[in-house]
Amino acid sequence: MAKDPKKPRSDGQTDKHSSKPTQPDTGAPVGQDAPDRSPRKTQVSGSHGAAAGEKAGTTIQFVSPSNNSQFNMYSQVKIQAKCDDPNVEAIVWSFVNNYFGGYNTPNLMYVIEPLRSTRSPNGLFETTLTYFGPNPSSGYYGYYTNSFHALADDPSLGIPPAKLDLRFNSASPPAGNIFALDLRAAYTILTDGSVHPLLASFTDYAGNLAQDSNWNGTITWSVDFDGSPPSGATVQLLTTDPTKVDDGGFAANGIRVVSSQPVYIKITATATGTNPVFSRQATVFCTSATLPGQGSMAVTSDETQPLTLDQLHGITSTYTAGYGGLNSRTMEWRPFPSDRLSFSKGPWSLIAGNGPGIATNSVEANGTTPIPKAMIFTSGFNDQTRVYDWGVLYPLQFGEEPSHGIEISGPDPIPMYTPVQLTATNQNTSDQMSSMYWWGFASDPGYQFVFSPKNPTDVTGNLSSTVTVTIYGPQPEPDMTITIYAQSDNPDVPIGQKDFGLKEEAAPSGNVLAIQSLDGNPLSENTPHLLQATYQTADGSQKHGNQPVDWTLLSGTTSGVKLNPTQTTTLSDGTTVTSVEYDGSGSAVAYIQAKAGTKPDIGTLTIQFSAKTDPVPGLGSMQLQSTDGNDLTAGVPHQLTCTYKDSKGQYMPAFTPVIWNGIPDDRLTFSGGSNPLQGDASNVSRVQGDKGEASIYVTAAAGVDFTALISTIGVLNPEVGTNDHADTPLTPNFKGGLIITSPDGASLPLYLPSHPSL
Repeated sequence: MAKDPKKPRSDGQTDKHSSKPTQPDTGAPVGQDAPDRSPRKTQVSGSHGAAAGEKAGTTIQFVSPSNNSQFNMYSQVKIQAKCDDPNVEAIVWSFVNNYFGGYNTPNLMYVIEPLRSTRSPNGLFETTLTYFGPNPSSGYYGYYTNSFHALADDPSLGIPPAKLDLRFNSASPPAGNIFALDLRAAYTILTDGSVHPLLASFTDYAGNLAQDSNWNGTITWSVDFDGSPPSGATVQLLTTDPTKVDDGGFAANGIRVVSSQPVYIKITATATGTNPVFSRQATVFCTSATLPGQGSMAVTSDETQPLTLDQLHGITSTYTAGYGGLNSRTMEWRPFPSDRLSFSKGPWSLIAGNGPGIATNSVEANGTTPIPKAMIFTSGFNDQTRVYDWGVLYPLQFGEEPSHGIEISGPDPIPMYTPVQLTATNQNTSDQMSSMYWWGFASDPGYQFVFSPKNPTDVTGNLSSTVTVTIYGPQPEPDMTITIYAQSDNPDVPIGQKDFGLKEEAAPSGNVLAIQSLDGNPLSENTPHLLQATYQTADGSQKHGNQPVDWTLLSGTTSGVKLNPTQTTTLSDGTTVTSVEYDGSGSAVAYIQAKAGTKPDIGTLTIQFSAKTDPVPGLGSMQLQSTDGNDLTAGVPHQLTCTYKDSKGQYMPAFTPVIWNGIPDDRLTFSGGSNPLQGDASNVSRVQGDKGEASIYVTAAAGVDFTALISTIGVLNPEVGTNDHADTPLTPNFKGGLIITSPDGASLPLYLPSHPSL
C-alpha cells in the first residue's frame, strides 16, 4: 500500500544510539499497495515453499538494514530486499517478536506497511516496519532478537523465505494513535470457502485504546477482488457491519474465498469516522494449496453448544506442527465479536507439549443478547514456513437463539385448479418485515403456480401476509406433494417453506400462461438470467407450441432492468425462454408480464435482484465452457461443458443432472448429454467421473448470424427453494449456414422467422 503522495515520506530509521524516533507511521491515510495485475504468469499447484522444488541459486536477500541492526521502539524502519528471479512479482512480509523468550509477546504490536510489495523502479522490494506497544525497562527489547521475513508472493516458485534479525531499544512512545491490520493467518487464503480470521487494532503508541473524539469505537471492513476473478468466484466477510473493538482496541472479522483458480483480493480496515482517516489496506494471494510444513490448529469447545451467557467455558486448541519445540511457546487467542467475548487468560497462553501441543483458555460472552455465530481463532508462528499457523472455531453459539422464521399455513391437501388462500406468519415480531414473496416447486415441471392478486404481498402489522395460489397441471398421483415458499424483505429471516399434498379436481377449460425464473430468486446483478414461460391447458394435457409470447416490464420496475428478447415463440412443449438482467448496483425489483393468445392469456412474475457479493446461501457453483471457443459455426454440433460444485466447493457426484437452456430457443438444439439415464430430455446431461463435469452438444439452426445465451440449472436447494444455476451464462456467436434464393430472387438464409414458409 503506497503512502498518500501529499504526506512527507520518512525512512523511519534511527541511529542505534539515538532515543528519538523519527516521524511515526499512524496508518492515516490509505493508499493502494499494488497496482492491478494481469493474470499470474505461474499456475499454482502441488505444494508451496522451498520443499516444492527449490530453485538452485535463487534466493531472496535483504539489502538493508544489515542483520542484527538495532533501532529504537516506535521508529519506522525501512526494509529492502531483492530477488533476481523475474518470476517473483511481489514479496510478502512477516514478523515475529521473541521478547521474554516466547513468540508473540503480549501487547507488543507492529505494523508492516505494505504487507505485500511489488518491485520498485530500482528493482528492490521495499516496506516499512513500526514496532510499538508498552515500553518496559531499558535494554529488554534489544536483548531479544526479533525476526523479519520475506517470502515470494507465489509459493509455487519454490523460493525459500529470507530472514532478518532485528533488535529494538527502549524509547518514549510518541503522542498520537496508530492503526494496524493483522493478516497473520493470511499469507495465502485458501479458496475452499473456509473461514480465515482478520484482526485490526486502533491504539496509541503505548498500546492503549486510541482516544479520538471522532471515533465511534468500531472498525469498518471491506473486501473485493483485485483484478478480474474467474467465473463463479466469491469473497465474503463474516460481517460487513462495523465491528466494535475490545478494551484493548482490537476487533476481529473473518473472510471466505471460493474460486476455481488463484485470485487476489484487497482487504481494507478503517477506524470508523476518524478525521484524518486511520486505515490500512492489504492485497492477499488466494489459492487452493497449503504450505509444506504448515501446522494445523484444531480449536474445540469443551462443552456442548449453545454455551451459557455470562459464564466461563473451556476452549482447547490442539497444535500439530511440522517441527518440534512447541513447549512453552505462546499461542494467541482472539474472538469475534471482540466486544462481547473475553478470555480468562487474556489473549495469550502457553503451549504444553511438542507434538502435538495443547493450549487452553476459557471464554465468556457478556450481555443478554444471544450470539448465534461467534468465532474464536488461535495462531502461532511456524519456524519452518516463516508464517503463522492458525485455527478457527466457527460457528460458536452463545445463548438460546429466539425463534426466527416464517410459518406457512393453508388447506392441506390443496385442491387442483382452485384458488386457495395461504398465510405466512412472522415467528418473531422483533424481526421487521413489510412484504412477502411467494413461489412454489414441484418435481414434475408440468405443474404451474399462479399467485394472486399480487406477488409480493404486504405484511400486516409486521405479523402476517396472505396470498391466493392456484395450481395447474395434470391430475396428481396419490401421495404427491409440492412445496410452497415464502420469503420476507428482511434478509436475516429464514425462508419459510411447507409441503402440501394435492387433491384431484375437475379441470376447467381454458389456458394457463405461467412464468418462472430458472435461476430462482433473488438473482445476482449484472448477469443475464433465464426466465421460462409455459403455455398449456389448465390440466397440462395440451402444450401450446408455435405461439408468440410478448414480454414486458410493468410499472414499478427498477431502472436498469432489461428483458431480451421481448418477443419469443413457444416450442412444441409449450415453453419459451427470455433473459432478464439488472444493469446496476445493489438491490432491485422487476415486475414482469408475459402475454400469449388472442384472449390474451397473461402470466406475471416479480423478481428481486441482489449484489453478487451477497449470494443466496447454500447454492452450488456451475462453471460453463465452450470446447470450441466463443465463435461457433451454425449447423455444426459444438460441445459445452459444465463443472459443477456444491456450496462447499466439492465436486458434485456422478449422475447429478445438469439442464441446459438457451436463447433463442427456436434456433438452438441440445443433444448428446453425458451419462444419460433412460427418460432424460434432450437438454439434460449428467455429471460423469469425479471432477463434477457434465457435457452436452449444442447445434444452431443455419441462418442469420446471432449471439446466443446459454445457461444451466442443477439440483434444488430445498432450504431456499432455488436451483443451483450457472455462475455466468455462455454467450457464443454463431455464424454461417445455408443460403437459398427466394422466388423474388433475394438471397435469404435457410432459417428466417419472417419467412416461415421457406
